[in-house]
Amino acid sequence: MSGNFKGVQSVIREVHPAALYVHCSAHSLNLALAHSSNIHHIRNCIGTIKSVGNFIKMSAKRTELLKNKIKEFLPETKWTKLTSMCETRWVENHDGMLRFSEIYKSIVATLEELQLFVDIETSSKALQLYKCVTTSEFIISMITATTLFSITLPLCKILQSVKCDLSEAVDHVETVLSEVKDMRTNINENFKKIFNKSEQLFISVNEEEKIKIPRLVSRSTTRINVDTKIPEDYFRIAIAIPFYDDFISQLKERFSKHKTILSSLYLLIPKMCLKSPILESDFSIYSDFINVDTLPSELKLWKIKWIAFKDVDRPHTAVEALNYCNPELFPNIHFLLKVLATLPVSTATPERTFSTLKRVKTFLRNSTGQERLTGLALLSVHRDVTVNPDEVLNQFALQKDRNILLV
Repeated sequence: MSGNFKGVQSVIREVHPAALYVHCSAHSLNLALAHSSNIHHIRNCIGTIKSVGNFIKMSAKRTELLKNKIKEFLPETKWTKLTSMCETRWVENHDGMLRFSEIYKSIVATLEELQLFVDIETSSKALQLYKCVTTSEFIISMITATTLFSITLPLCKILQSVKCDLSEAVDHVETVLSEVKDMRTNINENFKKIFNKSEQLFISVNEEEKIKIPRLVSRSTTRINVDTKIPEDYFRIAIAIPFYDDFISQLKERFSKHKTILSSLYLLIPKMCLKSPILESDFSIYSDFINVDTLPSELKLWKIKWIAFKDVDRPHTAVEALNYCNPELFPNIHFLLKVLATLPVSTATPERTFSTLKRVKTFLRNSTGQERLTGLALLSVHRDVTVNPDEVLNQFALQKDRNILLV
């Protein structure tokens, strides 16, 4: 899709050179998180969480056991089961990680009891997963990751909102990036809280008293060998610092193109137009759609219009600015603001389709015809459209052939 030479982007721009390609912001955030999770401790932690979720959900008896353990250990929590860690449903990755850490003690107790089952496959797998989730590396990786995921979860939901424009999305990304940078700058203080929380969790599920440093191998080229005997220093250097550094660099890289696209159009928003000079040459790509001769005077009048307003009262998004822009007085700016307002923030709508298809086309309905499947999917997605059952029955009653397509 995004190929500069043979992708759909290049094909469209051959016909419409002024068309702008914007990578899905929600997908960009997901890629940033996925790449930063390649730190092997974090990667192994996420993989283990997926394995535990799949293992428990494979059996109704295991699921019921986990539900009982959650009621026993966490009677006030709203969670009753684990959620999937899906590659395409990005919000669920955040929810899955946060939910796992919240009901962690119940999961450990479930795996302990599953080891006593007569079924050798269940007991052996439960033992393996129990050994994995009770290690110090797993617990610290889980708490470190959930600390970051708790910050990016609201951003992931906002980026998939239908009311968010590209300028607002970039502002939200900058806010999250600033927060993560601050956490990285004060990593010693922040990781001390993470380590203390991890240590308490470790003591609650282990017979050992404290977290220990794993065995070091001086000649190994793949193992992280930190020259320290203090566990907190070891895990801060081995896990937290690389994880935050990777995420910061990935977030900058993934959203740099969004900033480039917005570099000129973003300055038309009233909250920004008085802070930076606007060059007419920045809009030369739209010379076929706007009047280049009258644009400089429009820009001057547009700035004068907002001088009397306080910064709080000025529109902060392209959609808001468009409502205040008179197309007769500012025809060129009105067109440019429409371009900015319609730039896609996210193309994550298919995520809703995947969710619906999972409910509509189950194993029992695997032979559903394409027309019926499309109709059921539309009914599931567009729940706001009311369907009158009487009208449907009357339409069927008037037809001799009952197999008709409802339009």
